[in-house]
Amino acid sequence: MKSLLKFASTEDRAKELLEICRKKGYRLLHKNHQEPLSEEIIRGGGFSTNFGGYGSFSRLGLGAKFGSKWEIEGLDIPAHKGFSEVEVCFGSGIEPLIQQALSAFLEKQGACIATGDNAGCDLFVLPDGEDGSQNLLELISSLAEGTRDFITVTVSEFTATIPSALRARKAPTPQAASANRPEPDHSSINGWDPSSIQIETGAMTGLTVVITGTLASMERKEAELLVERAGGNATGSVSGKTDILIAGEKAGSKLKKAQDLGVEVLDEAAFLERLGIEL
Repeated sequence: MKSLLKFASTEDRAKELLEICRKKGYRLLHKNHQEPLSEEIIRGGGFSTNFGGYGSFSRLGLGAKFGSKWEIEGLDIPAHKGFSEVEVCFGSGIEPLIQQALSAFLEKQGACIATGDNAGCDLFVLPDGEDGSQNLLELISSLAEGTRDFITVTVSEFTATIPSALRARKAPTPQAASANRPEPDHSSINGWDPSSIQIETGAMTGLTVVITGTLASMERKEAELLVERAGGNATGSVSGKTDILIAGEKAGSKLKKAQDLGVEVLDEAAFLERLGIEL
């Protein structure tokens, strides 16, 4: 469910996310002050707090900053299952190949793709343009009046918010990517060889990955080799094109920038789990 935080770009979206959490028995809490999110805070654009004896105002932080300020209390899921417990519905009129690719991505992220009645869905993905508008009108008219407990996004908005959703569909296979890449140095650093250890093939196909901080089980060079073997592209700086940040101990400014941009952040354990590695 944590990936839904990335869609809280407006007050209405924040209210919808709040209702989704309520119906599933979760609370949205401010990460620093542990203040529960409410309609009053959303309407006021934030809340007043007493910090160190001084009064201050903590802003709501819609958009990319929302996920860096708020968290879902008690959500205990693997770091790479960002859509766990989310039921997703697709509107009619979406290109079949696009819908197939998004469905595969969402299911891998832990989502449940609804195939029948739309009741109970948390995220509705609609086609772009007039088809999407018509889908939305029909959807709203079929529901009872009141606060919506679901979020609606178009395909374009979904892929702009989570670029990795369709990246794998356009990317070359890991074999083709490695054929065009200079042969890396696979020398062992910590007593195991990153070129021979078994990993989940294609786990990071087409993704741009940045590694920061100190990793306990390997050097950064080894982690970068594993990313490349999994089909990803390891780079040194965080930007809007970054899909994943792997954060070790003492992660600094890169972690903060990734959080501000809404980049998916994995700790070392989640990184190894994504690759299917047990050390």
